[in-house]
Amino acid sequence: MGETIRMILTGTLLVAGTAFMLVAALSIVRMPDLFLRLSSSTKAATLGAGLMLVGAAVAFGDLTVTGRAVAIILFLLITAPVSAHMLARAAYFDGVRLWEGTVTDEMRGRYHPDTHQLASQPAPLELAIPVTPALVGKAIRELGLPTGALIVLVNRGQVSMVPSGTTVLEAGDELRVVADRDVLDEVHALLGVAPHQRDSLSQSGSQAINAGT
Repeated sequence: MGETIRMILTGTLLVAGTAFMLVAALSIVRMPDLFLRLSSSTKAATLGAGLMLVGAAVAFGDLTVTGRAVAIILFLLITAPVSAHMLARAAYFDGVRLWEGTVTDEMRGRYHPDTHQLASQPAPLELAIPVTPALVGKAIRELGLPTGALIVLVNRGQVSMVPSGTTVLEAGDELRVVADRDVLDEVHALLGVAPHQRDSLSQSGSQAINAGT
């Protein structure tokens, strides 16, 4: 009975591992760019190889074999992600094109072209912006804030609320906005911040400004 269970468990692990290895192979053919191929094949192949090694350890039922299987699995878990990262990094520096359906490239402009060092992303700014008359009666989703900007609080009198897209702005409201530096000008324009007041945003953190009317 025990031998039968062990054989069933071994077969299940081997079949599952083979399935993941097949997925890894198919991803190399089906994924649209190098970076997606690396990501999907590395994860699936590592999991597949790990399951097959566990299956081998169960089949032999020997401490020596089990120790070797565990060592190989740890080696794969350490080396596979690092090697995939290094290949993807080299490809990115070499100008390998991203898939045309890629929504955003968060690495663009952050790598030094000569040293290939990655610059840390500047901390976003937190702004306190009074609602202008032009915004009164509008729902937050109607403001059209760009990616990288988020209204995190609406202060209404003595009450602070976390808004949703349907929250309608009222006269006297104050918006707490967290925004990346590269979209500040767009945020200012959408929320009616006067041009002469935009220069006051020179450092990260909480800063209060008055919106121009």
